[in-house]
Amino acid sequence: MELEEHIKKPRGRPRKRKNKSWKRTETHELYDGDVLLFRCAPSGKIWQFQVWISQEARVYRRSTKTRNIEDAIRVAKEYYIAVQVKLANETPVFPHSAEELALEWLEHRKRDVGHMRTEGRWMVLRTQLKHWLNFVGHHIKINDISKNRYDEYYSHRRQLNPEVTNGTLVAEKGTIRSMYRWAIDRGFLHYTALPQFPTIPKGRQQRRCIEVSEYRQIYEYMRSEEWLKNCNPGDEVFRQQIRYMTLVLANTGIRLGECRRLTWGGVKKIYKEKGKKRHQWTVELFLEENQTKNKKARKVQGRRADVFVDLKKLTDFTNRNDLVFCDFHTGKELQRHKVYKHWNSMLKATGLDQHEEPPTFYHLRHFYATQRLYAGVRPYNLHENMGCSMKYLEEQYGHVDTTVVRRDLLKDARYDDVGVVIEDI
Repeated sequence: MELEEHIKKPRGRPRKRKNKSWKRTETHELYDGDVLLFRCAPSGKIWQFQVWISQEARVYRRSTKTRNIEDAIRVAKEYYIAVQVKLANETPVFPHSAEELALEWLEHRKRDVGHMRTEGRWMVLRTQLKHWLNFVGHHIKINDISKNRYDEYYSHRRQLNPEVTNGTLVAEKGTIRSMYRWAIDRGFLHYTALPQFPTIPKGRQQRRCIEVSEYRQIYEYMRSEEWLKNCNPGDEVFRQQIRYMTLVLANTGIRLGECRRLTWGGVKKIYKEKGKKRHQWTVELFLEENQTKNKKARKVQGRRADVFVDLKKLTDFTNRNDLVFCDFHTGKELQRHKVYKHWNSMLKATGLDQHEEPPTFYHLRHFYATQRLYAGVRPYNLHENMGCSMKYLEEQYGHVDTTVVRRDLLKDARYDDVGVVIEDI
């Protein structure tokens, strides 16, 4: 009974709120009627600015924040000039929402898919911007996002996912700033809007190096009859391509995407040199700007050039502009998901899929770099061949046995009487 006494019972039908009247009580025109200044009761006698934006089919209104007509005219002229400048530069008068900006930038980036960017990389950008939208809000206007707000971005991401790594956060920061720079170039934002993130160490995230025994296991299985026969009849030739692709990746250090985009015109020279025990085949590849990840053309020196000789016997697409690794029926680029399907089939057959971090195609590039460093190749030559920075080599391959460095630092030399090196032995 006591609770019921505190419950207010409705008294008849609820009263409707009276709508405020926005009827203009006073008006003033500028620029032959293009600009309208007006007052209405809800504005409290503050003059309002209004102009029709035909390009966007919308009315642009803004308060002049003054009751004095002379001040209102001066402010209205400033507003009108600012609007005309935006229209002349073909920039929107109405600010984008965060979601609109993200969708427009992603659509812009999608044009590069296929020749400058892979579909997988574009999907990574999309995922990163989903995290950004969850942070700032989908419908917030981009002009209303404070730069100081990004001081909390890392803590926000870690609250939702405590296992997110510093490297992932740094990559997301780069994507967000790239989108902002694009918006600034197009006049959507002022250059001072570029967000500043707190400093965060990226850390050294060394990839697992597959053992020589693991690589030998992959190599031997792909040479076996089981690899070629344990599949659909139409996939035997395709699996042979996967085997050759594996050998190229492990002996040249190029990326999977670069390998898939390599053309026969880029296979410049094939050498057959007599080694100590057997003939050694070497190859020189040329990757154009649109074939590399960092958009820089480079030459690659590698071994197992005999693979390219054998590949030409399998395909009819051997012209200069034809892909080395292509669909033998259509000549088009091999489908990425199909390549990984057969790779995963190999991992399952060999038991390598049971490892904590099963080998991937990128591990073959890592295996190549590690083995070359162990063989005494200078890091500068390696970074030129692989198309990566010296800093990247230091971060990723700093685990390589110090005996490689020690051999260079402590090699014998002959000195004169005052201790100056005169000749390396």
